[in-house]
Amino acid sequence: MLASEEIRCQKFGFPVSVIIVEVEAAEPKGEEPINDLILQRAAKIIKTVCRQDDFCARIGEREFAILCIECHISQADFIRERLALGFEQGKITADIGIGERSPEKGLLDAMETAKSAAHEQKKFRVKTEG
Repeated sequence: MLASEEIRCQKFGFPVSVIIVEVEAAEPKGEEPINDLILQRAAKIIKTVCRQDDFCARIGEREFAILCIECHISQADFIRERLALGFEQGKITADIGIGERSPEKGLLDAMETAKSAAHEQKKFRVKTEG
């Protein structure tokens, strides 16, 4: 999927942004059923927020990628805001990063940028208990 989308981007020159969502586990190890429910709820929110032409996939244990087709980073930021609101309402903690494909850098670079942005967000998160 990624390779074919990269070819289309090069051929037609349309923008593509990547959003990476890292969902935080709510419970310590050993609470897999609870964490599975959280991931299912997160996936449902992602599916609801994403546009019809976007491609969404789970790419890691707690990580999702959204390929936003024909979407500049400013539009992807709007999607990120809607995701954040959905996660907040669903009481799900997640870090969200965005990257944009450019002619000089491909989709894999955009994914790495988005992953780095999500990790950077995690460093500055303030978590409130109680």
